[in-house]
Amino acid sequence: MDKSFVHVPTLRTADDFPAWKQAVRLACMSLDVWDCVTGDEAEPENRELQRIFRRSDRKAFAILQSSIAPNLLQVVKEAQTSRETLEALEAHFDDASLSNKVYLKRSLFKLQQDELQSCLNVTSQILAIADRLSQMRFELSSLNLVIVLLAALHPRFDLWVEQIERLQKLPQIMNQLKRSFKLRSLGVLLA
Repeated sequence: MDKSFVHVPTLRTADDFPAWKQAVRLACMSLDVWDCVTGDEAEPENRELQRIFRRSDRKAFAILQSSIAPNLLQVVKEAQTSRETLEALEAHFDDASLSNKVYLKRSLFKLQQDELQSCLNVTSQILAIADRLSQMRFELSSLNLVIVLLAALHPRFDLWVEQIERLQKLPQIMNQLKRSFKLRSLGVLLA
């Protein structure tokens, strides 16, 4: 198996999937085996052509399987062909899959502002993840979004967070946050 034309990164998470799929596509195309993966080339009935097709599929299968992190091998354990491997991974990383929801939710709660990062940047990251979750029909309440934002802030904002916690008027706080970040999308998500 020659993957020297294209480096295929190891597939580890949902974030890696689009780049991994593109690299696999290029690697398979360089070996002229991508049609086996996509199903554009059906297995022929002629014995000699079947042998050639199966050899091509084994090359593609090896490229796919060898570039998957050990934690994902369970996802493709039933796959017998390159096409079945790709289909299993696509189903696993489909936006609405449970594993993707779990991954996004973990990403949301692990988000932490670093010292040089702006509040606007952190808010944008939170909104992007919340939007992806929303597209999967997994809605976060306004209160949860505010809590995630406050939890993600750098420790230099701890005093600010403590002051907000003492206030009883959360809707006013949310309006103030919307104004201070000047994000219309935040207003849409919090509405």
